[in-house]
Amino acid sequence: IPHPEMWHHFVECDGSLHRIMRLALIRGINLFMGSQWFIIPRYFVDWLLNDSLPKQLSNYAKHIVVADEHYFNTLVKNSPFCHNLVNTNYLFAVFDRWENEIDSSIRLS
Repeated sequence: IPHPEMWHHFVECDGSLHRIMRLALIRGINLFMGSQWFIIPRYFVDWLLNDSLPKQLSNYAKHIVVADEHYFNTLVKNSPFCHNLVNTNYLFAVFDRWENEIDSSIRLS
């Protein structure tokens, strides 16, 4: 019987999510969830590319639902830079037109 502190493991099939097993939590870190919209500074990117935790969490995140809302939030809160977190919503999104309707002169490349 799996330990109750284990997370669920899901797979997508035929447009539905199915739990196929329980996935053990990574020891020594706390999991966090938040927005997948964020801004990160260069020093954090350097840490992401050179530390072992992002690679370890990446292997874990392959098997969880809404990994984009867990992965970076968990890394920020478990990084040496967790005290630098600014929790302010800078999101500006306009979803009033389809991408092909937007003037090509203002489209980001």
